[in-house]
Amino acid sequence: MNSFVLEVHGLCKKYGHQLVLNHFDMRVQQGSIYGFVGENGAGKTTLIRLIAGLDFPTCGKLSLFDESDPRILRRQRSRMGFLIEGPALYLDMTARQNLEMICIQRGIPDKQEIDHILELMSLKENSNKKVHNFSLGMRQRLGIAIALLGEPEFLILDEPINGLDPTGILEIRDILIGLNKRKGTTILISSHILPELENMATHYGFIHKGRMLQEITAESLAKKCRQFVLLKTDNKEKAAAILEDELHSHEFDVYPDGSIHIFDLINRSEEVAACLTTHQIAVKEITICGERLENYFKNLIGV
Repeated sequence: MNSFVLEVHGLCKKYGHQLVLNHFDMRVQQGSIYGFVGENGAGKTTLIRLIAGLDFPTCGKLSLFDESDPRILRRQRSRMGFLIEGPALYLDMTARQNLEMICIQRGIPDKQEIDHILELMSLKENSNKKVHNFSLGMRQRLGIAIALLGEPEFLILDEPINGLDPTGILEIRDILIGLNKRKGTTILISSHILPELENMATHYGFIHKGRMLQEITAESLAKKCRQFVLLKTDNKEKAAAILEDELHSHEFDVYPDGSIHIFDLINRSEEVAACLTTHQIAVKEITICGERLENYFKNLIGV
């Protein structure tokens, strides 16, 4: 088996005359956290439904764990967990009963796993409360809990932090990163909350109007969007010498307009300003600059 848990080649999906996915290509590397980025209506959920087997492509090829035969894909999907378009829950059942029902449907014998997942998702205290009494955030937690049943090797989450408060978002982030690091779980996350993806993703795919615009590693993206301290002084030559000799900066560029871009003192801008002032160099401007993921995506699609 190769190192990709998902490979998509030339995938198309039409609904009537509307082409939602247009010769779409994608590869998700085993062990990665893949941030799937696109506007509403770009085709993200449609693709996820095709991966889950809830719909069928008009043309193209889809492989899971190096298998593309439709007769084998169903078995491959049993190695996966999904949260798509919000959780499908039995509202008149309790959280525990929902999980027990899914265990029966999937043939998961270990009922002790339910207690573990309820604890993991901070639902244990409410495990015997009927779901119709749950808040949106609690329902979202239960949906993720269902996706985690059976310890999936590949987890696909469509907008997983919808309805969660800031504390809940942090908890879910820590859970997902922990699963990825401890168990090597591959995770694909579709989300419009791009700053949160920046805290998790190791790879990105940018979709626009049904086409894959770019796939890129987080490392390569960081280089493209690299942050720096923008420094403007009344003496760029002397400032550069102090940066190198006293602050031991070895990654900075001096530009003809007199500005200096410092790449290795991002968290030390106050120290930079204080040191220059001590040497009687006037600091005209010192700010943190650099492109964020949201701006990078907007520039990519030409907005």
